[in-house]
Amino acid sequence: MPTLKKSRMEWQEDYRTRRPALHRSTHRPASRSADRLHALDWCGPAVDIRSATKGLTSVSAPVEQIATLTALSGVYFAPMSAIGDKYLLGSGRSDHDRLRVISEIHDGRTRKLLRKAGFVGRHRFVEFGCGLGYVTRWAASEGAHATGIDLNEDNLTIATELADQAGLKTAEFRSANIYEPGLKPDSVDVSYSRWLMVHLNRPVDAMRAIHAALKPGGVMVCEEADVSAVYTEPPSSAYTELRDICLEGARQRGVDYSGGRRVHLWAKEAGFEIVHVDAYHPHYVTGEHKGFWNWTLRAVAKGMVKEGSLTAARLEELVAGMNKADASPDTLVAHCRMHQLIAKKPDMKV
Repeated sequence: MPTLKKSRMEWQEDYRTRRPALHRSTHRPASRSADRLHALDWCGPAVDIRSATKGLTSVSAPVEQIATLTALSGVYFAPMSAIGDKYLLGSGRSDHDRLRVISEIHDGRTRKLLRKAGFVGRHRFVEFGCGLGYVTRWAASEGAHATGIDLNEDNLTIATELADQAGLKTAEFRSANIYEPGLKPDSVDVSYSRWLMVHLNRPVDAMRAIHAALKPGGVMVCEEADVSAVYTEPPSSAYTELRDICLEGARQRGVDYSGGRRVHLWAKEAGFEIVHVDAYHPHYVTGEHKGFWNWTLRAVAKGMVKEGSLTAARLEELVAGMNKADASPDTLVAHCRMHQLIAKKPDMKV
């Protein structure tokens, strides 16, 4: 009897076939470094992540302090100018797949958190940084008037198509800046964001914009990462080094990839009352999601290679080391710690 559930490779082939204009490119990388980056594009679940760098060896001893990174062969930080809110993660098919896996890993906990915050179907719901709109579509399926806001037009196009295919009449998606979202003041019951504030230079200002859009008594729900909590046991020097490179690269851009632990402080500064805080920390020894942070750290690092602050050769070495850890059933890989926040806009005083 045939199965009704597609395999991961079948899903990807169907996705590529249906959306060739978005996910295929005939452009030939113009340099050896570009060829290396092209080879590091993610092309499937954990076993396929490893295949892109099959045969490479792991890297040397762990890095004890970020300052020592400049002494490593091929690793350096170039001077960076003030570039505002620069999102280093990519777009296109690889990032669409990455967003889907994020949904698979985290959406169950997100729904529980939103219900704990008081979300119900009649609410006016807004998701900031909605990506492909997984949470927005779920809120609409519950009966909410749901809006997903993002700056990535490609993501918004796909999110809209998926909502239309599901027959969700109360879901809409539009492009807007978090600092100026274009929402009517005092109009939103529940806002939601995941991994947004850690990418912003001004997270408190972003929360102030959300505060203005919420009704008195409305709630802001956030889930934010602490990337410094990514680790392996036994330790993988490659995971440790690339994690620290990405944390330092974020710091030089004025953003905080460990900001999840501070999200409650940002909310208080923005004028919210703290209702609930919590955290969870996924760990894997096997399974298709084990290599997710290999993939994500690599996506961030690829942006750094393109701007010249990390060499493609060094990234290849680090990816090989992370692949080795992911392939071992004896190695535990801890993802980022996820910090959860429910914060309330104070009721209007009589």
